[in-house]
Amino acid sequence: MCELFDLIGAGINIENAFQVLIQLAQNSGKPVYKFAALRIINRVAGKQPRLISMCQTELDILITDPNRSVASLAISTLLKTCNEDQVGKLLK
Repeated sequence: MCELFDLIGAGINIENAFQVLIQLAQNSGKPVYKFAALRIINRVAGKQPRLISMCQTELDILITDPNRSVASLAISTLLKTCNEDQVGKLLK
């Protein structure tokens, strides 16, 4: 659904699909599922920053994930929508 947004544009509502991605990134026990969900969220962040503001607290939690790839992707996603100072405060 999120990939279709690039083709169709504003005519498609991806909020429900985005919520599923957030749940997958937050509640999955396997790092590969978290990473895959975050990768799609990261792609959407550049085009729909409003959606990222809905899940900012979930991304804040993922910054401290034991898997460095997941944590760095969460930081990268937050940097697309926040300024550096806000993300820096979360890391301290």
